[in-house]
Amino acid sequence: MTALLSDDVHEVSVHRDNLTEEMLQLYSADATVAFRQLKVSFIGETGDDLGDLTKDLFNSLGIPLPTPVVMFLSYLLHISI
Repeated sequence: MTALLSDDVHEVSVHRDNLTEEMLQLYSADATVAFRQLKVSFIGETGDDLGDLTKDLFNSLGIPLPTPVVMFLSYLLHISI
């Protein structure tokens, strides 16, 4: 369970017009990403992620920002979020 307590930050750079595919690839390639803090940047845009860009990413996907419980269950069930 140390992954749940990890302070690791995973930097993600994505295109707004291809969010779903890029995020599915990310979570499929490394399921432990679900247990890390994301630091999001949108390619072609400026901005520093202090939390709002991460929220924007998940809102753009049509899902609320995942809670730790949802992330843990997703990992156990091998479901990409």
